[in-house]
Amino acid sequence: MSQLLDYIGAHSDRGDQCQMLQELTEFEDVSQLLRRHHEWLRDQFGFTVFPGGIRVPMTGFNGFRGEIRISFSALTAEQDVAMCVMLLRYLQDAFKEAASDDWYEYDLDTLRKIPMVNFYLTMYDVHNIA
Repeated sequence: MSQLLDYIGAHSDRGDQCQMLQELTEFEDVSQLLRRHHEWLRDQFGFTVFPGGIRVPMTGFNGFRGEIRISFSALTAEQDVAMCVMLLRYLQDAFKEAASDDWYEYDLDTLRKIPMVNFYLTMYDVHNIA
């Protein structure tokens, strides 16, 4: 929760006058946020703390640098993450087919630290280089 509050503090000039920010300081964990808090975070800062999304930095042999952002929200949190990893696998295959003379490296280190995500990365055979 402290990381969320730090982010808001660094990206907002609302200070202590904001009622929503005051409410957030009372929570111990993001799991305590109500729907209106999630919607406020989405509307004001463009992000959500709902599970169901992954970010994967990538680089190409040709010097390309970018980031893949995948989100899915229709199932349980775990199933949403599984869908994101499955979509990443399909994207890896599509990139490999589209640029057969090139290769891409995906930075999965941060995702691998999350046990549930690491399980799906292994299950769907997602690798750092494809």
